[in-house]
Amino acid sequence: MTTPFRLESSRLYIHRFEPTTEHADFLVKLYNTPLFIAGEGDTGINTTEKALRQIKDGFIGKAFAKNGHGPYLISLNDRTLIGSVTIMRGDYLAPDIGFALLPEYTKQGYAKEAGLRLIEYATQSKEEGGLGYPGVFVFTSNKNEKAKKLSESLGLEYRGVYPLQAFGGHPSAVYASKSMVEDLKVYGITEEKSE
Repeated sequence: MTTPFRLESSRLYIHRFEPTTEHADFLVKLYNTPLFIAGEGDTGINTTEKALRQIKDGFIGKAFAKNGHGPYLISLNDRTLIGSVTIMRGDYLAPDIGFALLPEYTKQGYAKEAGLRLIEYATQSKEEGGLGYPGVFVFTSNKNEKAKKLSESLGLEYRGVYPLQAFGGHPSAVYASKSMVEDLKVYGITEEKSE
């Protein structure tokens, strides 16, 4: 029997989405808040059935099948589901992380706490139970001041604005772990810096 994946911090658990009604209903709730839609757009995940498909075979299931990691649930120590934190590796050699919280759990330090724990896991060696990445990225709209501030609070460095193909060529502010070399081409970011 395998032990379920779980990371812990002082106030939080970070764990995998499971194909359960509870997790699917939470995904619908999270992805349909005005806060989420304003930042990420409408995902079309608006029913339990659609959410279950995403968890099993959609972007969540595919991320884990491809890389062994992806979107995780964030819950308080009492098991209350409050959001998600994601570590995704697309076309680049280091993954990017992202966050989504229910509005009532923002501005309480939960995104930072979850982010720090996920970065620790991502950069810890495989021998020590981590993913062994050289660092992580955060890609965000250059206008998203909250995400930029959070990235800096996680100890990430601003590396400029790039028209990332992974985001349709839209200008994205790029933050990277301080341990990562200055030339982002090393990690597969071949687009030219625009700012």
